Amino acid sequence: MLASIYNIVKSVEEVAQSTNEGAQGTTNIAEKTTGIVELSDNVIKQASQSKVSAEKLLEMVSVFKV
Repeated sequence: MLASIYNIVKSVEEVAQSTNEGAQGTTNIAEKTTGIVELSDNVIKQASQSKVSAEKLLEMVSVFKV
């Protein structure tokens, strides 16, 4: 009977460890996703700034005749 209890305790510990590893993996994924979102937001801002700069440049060069 003691062996059975030991096996049950060991199984519960293994399940707890697996659950902890899964939670750590999920946290890691969430952190990386947050980083990707931040980088994507930065790309969007830079693209918007590039568009404004391109529009200003077109306005400036439109006065020249080729």
